[in-house]
Amino acid sequence: MACVLLVSVPYYLDYAQAYPNRAGPAFEAGGLDAVARAHELAQGHPILVSRYLGPEDALVVLKPDPTSGDPLGSVGVQVVASPSEIAAAQPGDLLVLTPQDTPPSDSTLLFQEVTKGPTSLTGAVEQTVVVSVYRR
Repeated sequence: MACVLLVSVPYYLDYAQAYPNRAGPAFEAGGLDAVARAHELAQGHPILVSRYLGPEDALVVLKPDPTSGDPLGSVGVQVVASPSEIAAAQPGDLLVLTPQDTPPSDSTLLFQEVTKGPTSLTGAVEQTVVVSVYRR
């Protein structure tokens, strides 16, 4: 019994306290909020969503008409498939990007979704950027 406790207690403490902060970027935590807020700030401009984030967050948050030929296009969202599409964003367009993406040099950071907490049981509190929203 003591061996089971010796092994399981640290595991569950790590799972409850540190794992959510380590896993946040892998699950794109904050993507839903970032897309919703970007849509509010878009002022009619297109919203370009990272391919790493995918279309799912935009579909869930914005609830476009599924019978339209292009549900994402009907709400002003486009999933970018390559860095060249990010670079081709027009002035005023919003970019919802993950840390794997590189924003255009002339874009302005509007806000970021972050996780904050320990990434290990013995580690200090860290802040990890999960999603960043820029205006071109």
